[in-house]
Amino acid sequence: MQLNFSTYEAALALQTSLNQQLGALKKPSSVLSTLIFVKLRRSFPIQWYKRLLYCIHAFLLIILSFLFIASTVYDASRFLFTQVTGVRLALIIFRLHANFCFACLFFWYFNSGDIKLKEYILNSSNGIGIVKEQRKLRSCNWLAIIYGSLRIALYLFFHGVIYYLPEIRNQEYKIDKEVAMRIIAPSIILILQFFAVPVFYSICVYPLLSLAAEFRAIVGDFNNDENVYQLPVVRHYLYAHFQILQVFIKFRSFFSHAISGFIVCAFVSSFSILIGPSETTDTESQIYKVLRIVIFIENIGLIFILGQIGITIKEAIMEFAEQLMLLLASNRVLQEEVNSFS
Repeated sequence: MQLNFSTYEAALALQTSLNQQLGALKKPSSVLSTLIFVKLRRSFPIQWYKRLLYCIHAFLLIILSFLFIASTVYDASRFLFTQVTGVRLALIIFRLHANFCFACLFFWYFNSGDIKLKEYILNSSNGIGIVKEQRKLRSCNWLAIIYGSLRIALYLFFHGVIYYLPEIRNQEYKIDKEVAMRIIAPSIILILQFFAVPVFYSICVYPLLSLAAEFRAIVGDFNNDENVYQLPVVRHYLYAHFQILQVFIKFRSFFSHAISGFIVCAFVSSFSILIGPSETTDTESQIYKVLRIVIFIENIGLIFILGQIGITIKEAIMEFAEQLMLLLASNRVLQEEVNSFS
């Protein structure tokens, strides 16, 4: 008797490829998260030196969080006691948006969301959809990081124009040590604070699009299968779809709250731009008018992107239900028997 291990070897190769692809997808956000000390796990180490490193990590994270909150409150207080404008309010809202991303990152890593996602997908699917669409998923992942980086670069520029440029202009473009410290120290805190934005955009994109790829793979196999009129075959696809759906349900609440927070920030920022008070001086009025237009357009762009992601997920989930309804509505009779040869 001769055994054929080709099927087992193919399944093992597919599982190995899936494991590699999931690791490659989470690597950029994982590396970038390490730079802002937000990757703090819930599990406490056993070894004494790891405990020491864990405590140092937690201390740095607390200090960083305090600086982010304190700097945001300080900017908000300056906003309240100086000229109130729509652009200044939009900048405060984006700082709140960055703090929200940082808090979500901490929650994600503290509860080992990246590890659980990988385990759930490996246990519930063969990963054919992720393997087939690996280039598309990697591109979307990097596009999310690049888009987030462009947003923070834009708002850093706006922040410099509004808060730091007038101070430098008052010094007749001669920066002494005191002025430099008032600019450099808050700028470093601001960059670290904004750094959480592209990282969390990546974490929002790659898990959702990976699950959407798995849903599409099931639909593709279902459409190409000639034995779908047999009930055991239909049950097989239903079970596969249900397994992926269960993974999505486990993370749905987290991503739903995160995306809702993004939309709220974008709407409030756009609303403040539309109805916020204008500037008084003619020179600043022209500059702020350009800033208003750019901020409004990029907020609308963010809402549009989030809407497209939501539509993509919904279509990927519902497409199988549509194909199944078409099968049930057709004239083909479903049978319990499974034929050996099609």
